[in-house]
Amino acid sequence: MKRRLAGVGVVGLLGCGAPPAQPEAVQPEAVQVPGTRVQTKEAPVTKVETKQAPVVESIEAVIRVDEKPGGKKFQGVWLELANGERWVVAYRPEEWLRGFEGRTVRVTGATYQPFGQAINATHYRIATLEVSSRQGGVGPWFGVGPERTLTGKFVRRTGAPGTKAEGSTWWTFVADDGAEFEVEGGAVEELAEGVVVRVVGREVEPDMSYRARRGGAALWVLKVDEP
Repeated sequence: MKRRLAGVGVVGLLGCGAPPAQPEAVQPEAVQVPGTRVQTKEAPVTKVETKQAPVVESIEAVIRVDEKPGGKKFQGVWLELANGERWVVAYRPEEWLRGFEGRTVRVTGATYQPFGQAINATHYRIATLEVSSRQGGVGPWFGVGPERTLTGKFVRRTGAPGTKAEGSTWWTFVADDGAEFEVEGGAVEELAEGVVVRVVGREVEPDMSYRARRGGAALWVLKVDEP
């Protein structure tokens, strides 16, 4: 009997007056389990995994080049650190890097995560490079600057009579702003004189004792495109 009356009493109370305020819905708190992704309507959260090594501003290392190509024609250029680590800077023995093979250098740049298929090694992109010892006659350059994109024209120069360069000819690149660079090498097989082009290159600091030079700024040409 008490149970029935209690039930009637509750119904009677609910039927009188305004309905009681409904409690505000409480959303369950999202709990992230390691190795899973948690998403909510308000702020999706996605776990991102990366193997990228920490950024390094400047390091000292020895430039090493693999003796011959390996699988998939990989012939790496490496920075060999004092602690024995080897960081790859190129998958092919690029000629401008060959000029520093076996030398201790200081480089600036950063590590990065390559896209697609890549070898299992720390990858480092060189911004600038400078030899640690400036002993002359060892290599063609003392340093290499960052990549630059320039617009201008290639011009063929000829040594003036009575000078050390008499009778010799060489290419220069004259940029739109008037800056002039002697072309050291690179993508220069099919240069057209006087045609406006856009080049990607690196300014190099020549070792004047390595071979006879005319002085002034020098440019290693990496790529030539139409503007």
